[in-house]
Amino acid sequence: MRRKVGVLGVIGVGLCLHLSGCAGGSSSGSQPPPPAKPDPAVWINDFCGAILPLGDLGQQQAPKPAQGDLAAAKQAVSDSLGKIKDALSPAIEDLGKLGPAPEPAGEQAKAKLLEVFTPAHQQAVDAKAKLDAAPVSAAPVQEAATALVSVGDKLTSLEKPLADLQSSPQLDGAAKQSANCQKLEK
Repeated sequence: MRRKVGVLGVIGVGLCLHLSGCAGGSSSGSQPPPPAKPDPAVWINDFCGAILPLGDLGQQQAPKPAQGDLAAAKQAVSDSLGKIKDALSPAIEDLGKLGPAPEPAGEQAKAKLLEVFTPAHQQAVDAKAKLDAAPVSAAPVQEAATALVSVGDKLTSLEKPLADLQSSPQLDGAAKQSANCQKLEK
């Protein structure tokens, strides 16, 4: 009985492999060709273009409402969180749409940015929504201001987003020629 199960198992696996086209051998063109490697110059320009709008966040000043004016403080913190949210949304979306990198260093750089941007964006969205729904009082403004500082710290940790690309001469060279990457370096 044991031999019958073994033979039937081998026949079943062989049949399955044959029917699914996984048995190797020659196929009549049923396998698509491997995808072409993306052009490093195009990929890196799109990568830098995705994060270019975030450069404006570095120019953003901390809110400085008049002492004791909680309504103004609430509005200033809400506005700052909104600017961060609005800058991160398209960056996350564009990085997500960016195809595979031509080099592993590009994938690592993209993943590193998304690992920071995605939770920072969500924190800004949540803090802004909570603040906007709260009455004008010190506690919600302070809580949102703390979230604003936390988001800022996360984003500041990525001071040089192109540094990870230096391990790839191909991407590093393309970045030095890319108009979008040059704008980031200024």
